[in-house]
Amino acid sequence: MTSRHVQLTLAVLVFSAAVLLTLSQSALAADVCATPPVMITLHLTPDGSCTQESGGNIVAGPIQVSPKQCVKYAGAVIDPNPTATPPTPATLATFDVKFDDGPSPFSEFATSTAGDTVITGPVTGTGTSGHTYYYSSVQIGTGTKSCSNGKKLGLIMK
Repeated sequence: MTSRHVQLTLAVLVFSAAVLLTLSQSALAADVCATPPVMITLHLTPDGSCTQESGGNIVAGPIQVSPKQCVKYAGAVIDPNPTATPPTPATLATFDVKFDDGPSPFSEFATSTAGDTVITGPVTGTGTSGHTYYYSSVQIGTGTKSCSNGKKLGLIMK
């Protein structure tokens, strides 16, 4: 009788392990980006406004992102100021991007070291197609370098 109990126990353990492995692989698959990430570099301009650069295009507005696509904040730059005395060069900077409260597939992304990057997980089903998710604030660099137009920037769900 004990050998049957051992066989049954082993069968249950093997079955349980197979189920757990399948569930964990499904969870990992859900965390994979469907396509290459949208790369965004944040820029602080000399006038205190900010832009987003993606795919070689610099825009002062939201950038489109598809469902299941990840967003990679590829760092931040304080743009050169040729009219300053002495003129300032472009410099890598830290950043802190916060989204408006409410239902959104995004929350906050920040770096503590200039030049670092941050990648989001895939945009989930909580995003509404055609909806713009604005940043509530964008800060580039340390101190009081908040973007004057940060609330006009963000991401648009395709």
